[in-house]
Amino acid sequence: MMRLPISTMRVLSLGLVALLGRAAAVDSCTQANSGSCCKGYTYNDMPLHLRTAAPVCDGSVPPGHGVTPPTCSGHDPVCTAIDRIPEGSFHGTLYCGNPFPNDGSGTVKGTIVVEVGLCQSPMTGYCFILTATAPAGTTLKADFKVQISTNPLTRDNPGQFATKVTTQPVYVPFSLVYGASSPCDTLGPKTVYIGFHAEEGSETCWAGGNDRTTLQTIPGGNNNWALQFAFPYTCKEICKTYCCCPAPPTVPDCPTDYSQSCPGRCDTSGAQCKTIPIYNLPNWGSPGSLYADKCCCKPPDNPGDCTAPFTIRNDVPPGTQTCPASSSPLLCNGPLKGSIADCHTGLYNEVCCCCSPDYSTSCAAPATHTPGACSGSPPPSGCTTKTDNCGNQFCCCQATVGTCSTETAFGVPSACAPNTVCDAAHYPGVITLQSKGCGRWGWVIDTGDLAAAGSKTYTLHRGAGQNDLGHGADVGSVTIKHCTEGSTTWCAFFTTTGGNVITSAHVEADCDALSTRTTQNFPCAPGGYNNNGGNSCGTNGLPGTSWTSQPFETCTTNHYFVILHAAVANNDPDCTGTNCGGKDEDLGSG
Repeated sequence: MMRLPISTMRVLSLGLVALLGRAAAVDSCTQANSGSCCKGYTYNDMPLHLRTAAPVCDGSVPPGHGVTPPTCSGHDPVCTAIDRIPEGSFHGTLYCGNPFPNDGSGTVKGTIVVEVGLCQSPMTGYCFILTATAPAGTTLKADFKVQISTNPLTRDNPGQFATKVTTQPVYVPFSLVYGASSPCDTLGPKTVYIGFHAEEGSETCWAGGNDRTTLQTIPGGNNNWALQFAFPYTCKEICKTYCCCPAPPTVPDCPTDYSQSCPGRCDTSGAQCKTIPIYNLPNWGSPGSLYADKCCCKPPDNPGDCTAPFTIRNDVPPGTQTCPASSSPLLCNGPLKGSIADCHTGLYNEVCCCCSPDYSTSCAAPATHTPGACSGSPPPSGCTTKTDNCGNQFCCCQATVGTCSTETAFGVPSACAPNTVCDAAHYPGVITLQSKGCGRWGWVIDTGDLAAAGSKTYTLHRGAGQNDLGHGADVGSVTIKHCTEGSTTWCAFFTTTGGNVITSAHVEADCDALSTRTTQNFPCAPGGYNNNGGNSCGTNGLPGTSWTSQPFETCTTNHYFVILHAAVANNDPDCTGTNCGGKDEDLGSG
C-alpha cells in the first residue's frame, strides 16, 4: 500500500482535525465551501486531492427563481453559489374619507398591496412595491406619498414623506430605508412600518390593515387622521448555480471513546488523540493509496456543574490546589471542580466556578460604580447600593446634570417695527401662527422674489408672547440666501448675539402660500417642519451661535413662505453638547 510521507500526512491532518464528529457533513458541499468545492475537494481551504468535480450537495438550500438543478448521473447536483433574498406580500385596505366615526362622513374603501421584488430600471436592487386600487366607482389622483421606516412612524404630514410620485406601482428602494440595496445580512423575519397617502376627489386616503378596529394611527398632531401599518417579510437563502460531482471517500467514525477533535495533536504522540487513515476511491488517482488522516480524540472528563450565575473556568494551571482569589472584574469562588482535557497541551487542567459582573443594566453611563456597599449614613447624594449579577454589592453614583433653560425665538416679518404688536390688525398682510389656529406666537414670512433681491435678512426675536415685540429681546438675525456660492438652492443662515446660543432650530419653507392652508394641514409644531437639520441636542454644532438649514425645496418662482424657529439660551453654563434640550425642541409649545 502506498503511503504519503510523514510531513505530508501532518499537513493533511492539520486541515482535518477540526472535522471530528462532523467529517461526514463537511464531505458534502455545504454553504461554507460551496464557492470552491467544484474546482477541488477542500477541508478548511486546504486542497487535499485536486479533482475536476466536487462532493455531493447536502440539499439544504432551495434553488432560486428560474434556476433548475442539473441532472447528475448517480448522485445529487452541488450548489456552488448561494444568495440571500427578501420575499413577502401584504394585502390591506385603502380608507378614503375619515375612518374614525367622529363626523358621520363614513368610509369608502379600496385596496393596498405591498410586495418585495426587484426595483424598476433605472433603480437597482430590491424595492418595496406598493399598488393601490381606488374604491369602486372612483379614481385616485396621480399624487402618492409614501414613508417606510424600520421604526413606527411619528410624523403625520405626508408632504414630508421621502417618496412622492405621480404613478403606480410605487417603487421604494431598500437603500432608501436601510442604506443598502438589500437588508438580508441575516436570515429570518423583518418588519417595516409604512405610511401610504393618496387622494380621491376631495377625500384623503390612507392605507391600513383590514380590521378597522385595530387601525394604527401615526402619533403627533394627526390632523390628517394619518394611518400606518406594519409589513413583515422574510429573508431566505437560495442556490444560484450548480455543478455535478462524484461522491467523496467514506470517512470512518471515531471509536466510542475517541469522539472529539484536538487540533494539532494528531501529528504527535499525545495520549488523548489518534489518527484513522482514509483511502482513495478507485476513480481517484492511485486506488487504495492514502487520501488523508482523520483525527479522533478522547472527550474531556465531566467536572461537575457550577451554580448559576457562576460558570466553569477551565484555564487554571495544572497542579493548582485552590481557585484564584476573587478580584474585579473576574470573581471566582468555591473549591476546584475536578479536571477537564486541554487539547492544546495534551494535559488535564483544573477548573473553577467564576462569574464576570455586569454593571451596564443597573449602573448605566455616565454613572460610576465601585466595589462594596456605599459608605456613609446616609450615602452621598445620587449614590445607591446595588447587587450585581454575581451576587456582590457595589455602589452606583449618578453624575449630576444641570438643567438647560431655553426660550422660543422666531424670525420677524420685515414690515414690523420694534416694540410694536406684529399682527394683521397693526400690519396688514402679516400672517401670525395664532391666526392659523396654533396655540403659540410666531409668524409666517412672505419672502417675495428672492432671485430679484439676492438675499433677505430678518430679525430673530425671543419671548414675544402674543406677537408683542415689546416683550423679550432681539437675539440675532436669519438671512435667506444661496446655500453656497454659485448654487441655485436657498438656505436659512441663523446667527445669534449677546451671549445667546441656539439649542435647536427648525425651518418650514414652502412654495405654496401657507396663508391659504387650513388648521387641518398647517404646520404648527416646529418638530413637524420640513427642514429640521438641527433638532437634536449636540448635533450639527449645537448649541452654538450659528446654524444653517438644509436646502429648501425648489420653487421655480424663487418665492417662499417660511417659518424661522429656534430655541435659544442666554448665558446658561448648563447648555452643553450633552444637555442642550429645551421645552420647545420636540413638543412645539411655548
